[in-house]
Amino acid sequence: MSLSLKKIIYGLLALSAGLLLVYIYLANSSIIKLVEKRNEENIIKTVSSQLAFLEGDYMRLMAGLNMDLAKRLGFESVSKVEFVPGRNVNQGLSLRVNAEI
Repeated sequence: MSLSLKKIIYGLLALSAGLLLVYIYLANSSIIKLVEKRNEENIIKTVSSQLAFLEGDYMRLMAGLNMDLAKRLGFESVSKVEFVPGRNVNQGLSLRVNAEI
């Protein structure tokens, strides 16, 4: 074999080895990303079910709110409430706090 043919063969072997390493790296990265995606999907499913449970509790609690319950909890009717300067609310509730020091 001539010297240039040996160089071509070694060059092709080196190129093949390099391409094999790149292929292994990319395949490994793809597998890792796939596993991470499945784990994240499972987390999303879990959080979604917990959120649905909390939404159900919230709706149940909201259905039980009324003026009598608010007054029993210490809220009282107020005549004038200002949330933003210059804007009045005619009816509403506020929590009465006995701040005796």
